[in-house]
Amino acid sequence: MEISFNENILHLKQSDIRRMTLECQKHPQGINLSQGICDLDLPAELITGVSQAIKDGYNIYTRYDGIEELRQAISQKMDYFNHIKYDPYSEITVTSGSAGAFFLALFALLEKDAEIILFQPFYGYHYNTILSLGLKAKVITLNQEDDWSIDFDLVEKMITSKTKAIVLNTPSNPSGKIFTETEIRKLAKIARDNNVFIITDEIYEFITYDGIEHISPAALDNFKSQVITIGGFSKTFSITGWRIGYLCANEEISRRIGVLNDLFYICAPAPLQKAVAEGLKMDHTFFSNLKDFYQKNRDLLVSELDKIGFKSYVPRGAYYLLADFSKLGFKNCQQAAAAILEKTGVATVPGDSFFEDGSSKGNNLLRFCFAKKYDILKQACQNLHKL
Repeated sequence: MEISFNENILHLKQSDIRRMTLECQKHPQGINLSQGICDLDLPAELITGVSQAIKDGYNIYTRYDGIEELRQAISQKMDYFNHIKYDPYSEITVTSGSAGAFFLALFALLEKDAEIILFQPFYGYHYNTILSLGLKAKVITLNQEDDWSIDFDLVEKMITSKTKAIVLNTPSNPSGKIFTETEIRKLAKIARDNNVFIITDEIYEFITYDGIEHISPAALDNFKSQVITIGGFSKTFSITGWRIGYLCANEEISRRIGVLNDLFYICAPAPLQKAVAEGLKMDHTFFSNLKDFYQKNRDLLVSELDKIGFKSYVPRGAYYLLADFSKLGFKNCQQAAAAILEKTGVATVPGDSFFEDGSSKGNNLLRFCFAKKYDILKQACQNLHKL
């Protein structure tokens, strides 16, 4: 039997993030700084919450848009932290992770051949989700030597009648860029002028450094209706395997997305929703402590990489760091990642994973994830000194 596949998926392959994780598992003393697993201890409130939820019978289907308690908790969080009011009964959908929310937003709002503005270095799952749905990614490269700044003239030139959305990831994976209020306002004006949505993935919203505050595009004056706000709890609570995310949008969009969420995912796991709702009730010091923990890790990694000969692009948020290895003598990022893993046991991600296919950009970069317990990260840094 001859097998044919959807042509939109023929280009897809396993991400280098996953591949390097598998390679790391083969190394006897491997330390995985490639995948954003964030293997920290879970808050006690989540452990207690999920156990109690299972005992209390939260083991069946929930509403397609999530349990009421979690939707209300998200609404309250969006109000006090993001400064946006979303109705928990009509504008919030609990999803299967933020990746599920992103897929649903694209599927619901954009038709085949629609164009989407995407900034690189990008999160590969954003790029590949766009392509897998038959959409066109119009990629704009950020200026890494100027703190990942945006060429706004190029953004305007790239927009055509087919352009339907601009995707933002702030704080960003892999660069750690946080889009500033000035940048967001300029993009919002472009979006308004061209009747374009902004789809914003804010899953790292609580992880920012150096006193920089996270800004949600939907919080800008009179712009909420044009923004799809996506978030999740994988990174905040170190529960990447739980797959609890959410999507906030106006009632009309949320209703359509709710139908799709029911069709594709039915619902997010019921007891885990209940536990996350409990987690959001924690004292706000948890979130400030999270920043402090990751900033300490970031500063350690930057310091040690610079001693070894890397050039670090210091992240302002999230828990990834891009570093230039040009002075270390490797031919390209694929060879560098393989050699570093073999020699030191530390897994990284080749930089070309975060740039458009065929681009030479990123070939001198590696991504390091520092979502590790401090002692493990310190050991990884000591190992890297073997280079």
